[in-house]
Amino acid sequence: MAAGPSRDDVPSRPGLNPLRFTTTYELPEEDLTNLKRLGESLDLFTDQDGEPTGTDEDKPGQFELFDEWFAPADRPAIRTEARSGDVEEITSVVSNASRLADYVIVTIHAHEHGGRREVPAEFLPVFARLMIDAGADVFVGHGPHVLRGIEIYEGKPIMYSLGDFMFQNESLLRLPSDNYARYDLDGNAHVADFNAARYENDTKGFPSLPGIWEAVIAVPVFVGEELTELALHPITLGHGQPVQVRGRPLLAGGDLAEKIIGDLQRLSEPFGTEITMRRGVGYVTVQ
Repeated sequence: MAAGPSRDDVPSRPGLNPLRFTTTYELPEEDLTNLKRLGESLDLFTDQDGEPTGTDEDKPGQFELFDEWFAPADRPAIRTEARSGDVEEITSVVSNASRLADYVIVTIHAHEHGGRREVPAEFLPVFARLMIDAGADVFVGHGPHVLRGIEIYEGKPIMYSLGDFMFQNESLLRLPSDNYARYDLDGNAHVADFNAARYENDTKGFPSLPGIWEAVIAVPVFVGEELTELALHPITLGHGQPVQVRGRPLLAGGDLAEKIIGDLQRLSEPFGTEITMRRGVGYVTVQ
């Protein structure tokens, strides 16, 4: 839950620092018309008093249905935009920190993607660049469990996701009852039974996806305010290894190291970033 300020006699509430965003689904005119017709047939564009809903004069041609906004476009797309109030609050904190510290790192936990897990949602690059503009020296994202591209913006590194460093969620000692109920597991079931049901004995989900278990450790080097090097050490978390083994980081070598750096090269191309590999380590061209 988001942290909250105090009001009246209620103390402030601890919690996370949210970056909320709005989502707009763009559809060709024919699809949009059919969707709107569906909403009208279910009487979803009026409230309980019969007043019209689902439109906004600031959003001409758009409508709201199922708590989501839809807009016309030539081709389908999902547009996301960070809420300005959240951005302003975070920007002020980063700006303040940049004037009180030698280096500032901004990090975000964001699963949201732009059609594929490896591609950040539209709002994320915009936000990351604003953080650099506000004074951050490094921006790093996490959450999607896979590698994402790297961008050098105004001489500073933006790493949209370095993958997981440790990933041992299958070897927990205990889980809440709700987890077991979801898979109709009775009171005699334990963590290993939950894992077997959830991942169908490693044939689906995280255990079946090699990219989930591949990552890098990034080592930026600064001389004063100038980024002079960004090294990427490929690591493996042990895809295919037993539950009690996988999830711990080990340096990757050989073909796997080349594959990991190669993936980063491909994912970073849209950001205009070049990465070379020397002696098993990737190096971002920073100048």
